[in-house]
Amino acid sequence: MSVSLAGNRYKKNRKELDIFSFLFTLFLAMILIFLVSFIVLKFYYKVTTMDYFSLKEIEVNGNVMLTYNDINSYLGIKIGDNLFSLNISDLNRKLKENPWIYQSIIKRVLPDKLRIEIKEKEPFFLLKEKDKIFYADIKGDKIDVLNPQKYLSLPVVIKEENYSLEFITMALKEKGFPFSWQSIGGLEVKGEEVKIFIDDYKLWLSLELEGLEQEIAVLHKVLRDLKDKEELSQVKEIRVVNNRAWVSYVQ
Repeated sequence: MSVSLAGNRYKKNRKELDIFSFLFTLFLAMILIFLVSFIVLKFYYKVTTMDYFSLKEIEVNGNVMLTYNDINSYLGIKIGDNLFSLNISDLNRKLKENPWIYQSIIKRVLPDKLRIEIKEKEPFFLLKEKDKIFYADIKGDKIDVLNPQKYLSLPVVIKEENYSLEFITMALKEKGFPFSWQSIGGLEVKGEEVKIFIDDYKLWLSLELEGLEQEIAVLHKVLRDLKDKEELSQVKEIRVVNNRAWVSYVQ
């Protein structure tokens, strides 16, 4: 009996010792975590307030439509800001909210420089929509409202909503179109036809979208013939349908 009581007492004391040891270890761990956190916060505060890491240069690369000042004011950063007080993720998020930004990378360059690399959306058209004009990309999707101070000479386009112009754009730029992209004053897409206004000749071209490459080849022949006859300046419209052409002259 006495042996059994002694064994139970030993187990109870051992259990109490284990609990005390666990609590003591937990207490030490909490103190250690507190000390580490305090040191980290102290170090962070020190770093984010040191003049050594004050921003002396903001480098911006890849901007075309957006100016250096546009980007800095949009991000809300300025010379003198502490490099480590800037939240790079937030800055990238802000940039991507700008309608002109396609891609952005922001990096700290120690000890006092911020590098901003951006890729802007490229405007191909001026999109007329109701009473407003927008810059539009290769597909004809809106980028931003036209800014008169940043006017670009681009073709004015009228099209149905959600209609992608990428196929037409690539055909006109890369498939041997007889006029330069810069000479195109406007495009109008209706149904299965695209009308193109050539500024240099005050000339309208009407082409079917189906078989556009073949239509362009026919257009080449017609233009060559008109130039040989010295009649191109008298033409107001060339219409190509089913690989056949109709020429309308100025009255």
